[in-house]
Amino acid sequence: MRATKHVLALPAAVATIVLLAACAGEIPMPTTPTAARVQGGVAFNATSARKHIPNAKKYRDKGAKPAKGRAGSATLEVRALLGNTGVVKLEASTGSLEAGTNPGTIVKVEVRIRARKGPPLTYTKLSGDGYWTTTLLGLAPGDLIEVQAYIRGIDPKRTDVVTVVTSVKRGPDVAVMSVTGPDQWPPNMAVSFSASVAELNGGIGARADCVLSVDDAVVDYASGIWVDAGDNVNCLFTYAFAAVGVHNVRVFLANVIPGDGNTANNSASTSITIVAPVLDGTNVPSGNLYARERDLTQRYREYDSDGPVPFEKINDTKYAMSFVFVRAQEQIELQGLQRVDLAIDVDGVRVYTGTLPLETDRGDDGNWDDNIHFSRCWHLVDSGNNADVCTSGSRDPENYHTSTVYEIQRQSGTVTYFADGLDCTASGCGTYLSNSMDVYGTGITLPLGNSVRLVTSVVDGLLQSHTVDKTLTMFDDVAAPGPQSGPSWCPPYADRNGQPCYEWSYLTIGRNRLGNLTWP
Repeated sequence: MRATKHVLALPAAVATIVLLAACAGEIPMPTTPTAARVQGGVAFNATSARKHIPNAKKYRDKGAKPAKGRAGSATLEVRALLGNTGVVKLEASTGSLEAGTNPGTIVKVEVRIRARKGPPLTYTKLSGDGYWTTTLLGLAPGDLIEVQAYIRGIDPKRTDVVTVVTSVKRGPDVAVMSVTGPDQWPPNMAVSFSASVAELNGGIGARADCVLSVDDAVVDYASGIWVDAGDNVNCLFTYAFAAVGVHNVRVFLANVIPGDGNTANNSASTSITIVAPVLDGTNVPSGNLYARERDLTQRYREYDSDGPVPFEKINDTKYAMSFVFVRAQEQIELQGLQRVDLAIDVDGVRVYTGTLPLETDRGDDGNWDDNIHFSRCWHLVDSGNNADVCTSGSRDPENYHTSTVYEIQRQSGTVTYFADGLDCTASGCGTYLSNSMDVYGTGITLPLGNSVRLVTSVVDGLLQSHTVDKTLTMFDDVAAPGPQSGPSWCPPYADRNGQPCYEWSYLTIGRNRLGNLTWP
């Protein structure tokens, strides 16, 4: 299996909820290289869906911020977050609560609940760094808490006393609201799953790792996604399944900072059935199958063998590629389109199996339907493969006619272009050299053998298959041009280097093989 992932933080158009989910422990890392973690992820700003923002940067932060105070060079951040169980987590930091920077040492803390009488809660003989926390009960949102911290290690030879008053805020409750994806999909083709992640308390934003697991195994995750207070974002994963059958897909949140009020809602699941390519179904009654194999070099040469100065120009085009194309037709109205499955056999051995995913409706090509007349086309593309499927006709009972045309091709190989030249004048000679290559598709290129079988099924919107299964015989192209040459050719423009004419030759070296079959 392989997995790639993009994480989209898509703030909702309406206010939603805050996300703070705390799952203790670390996420098990994917162990296979093809399922390796992709760093960062991508967030989209709500005001501009085309603007990509790194996860490390908050797209927005409307939630409550820590209260701050200062004495001398020492600073203090304080926040009090109320969880869903009624427990308030009180935190103080000499640096940044979010960044986790805590210089110096908090040695003593006094806490006063402004609505309560009596002596303060005192915490003494503290050691460690500049971070301190405790829990409190019986408080409600808006209650005021005064925190007085004694800090050493910031200003030399003195203890700084910093007092900060903060109000209790509802802590975040992040939840995976849903996971959506298709019910069925072919193997070894990337499929997308979208998880809706919301913060449900509306007080403060949170960060979390958004994790994808397949059949209870973690395969990918995006670290540190940001969900603003009262907002909703989407984690979008793409994944390719190798095995057919039913698979459980689960998205969960881990390592939520600063905490989570309810960890029971931190995951959601869906299932998907991976279906092998369908290579049988209703046979398409008519069409044409064509195959071509080119393993040859075409050389064009211009030269002057008897002029006063040397001149030669060579252009080589080397083909090492195969091409299989089918055009089939049936008199039906196609009810939507899902995909095209394709297989190719050479001399009885299967050399290729694949699936072409639906790329787009070809809306720009005049798709229309007025309930009587209709015309609709789809385009499908994959590496080295492409297909166009068009259905059209009239549903008028007095002029009823329908037609669906399938054009599917697979191309694989390379074309190399080479040029070499020598051009001399009385003052000296110049040379030039160039070399470039075009690559088409992947997989087996040569040879196509003596027989080629193409099996393709067009799966429509009702999951019905329209199948072509045909075999043709390959033969040498006896019409391929052999060596050609010509007499001196005189261009209509000024003499070239004092030579008004030059000779040319054209040569094809290698083999060009064809196959063609028409049915019925």
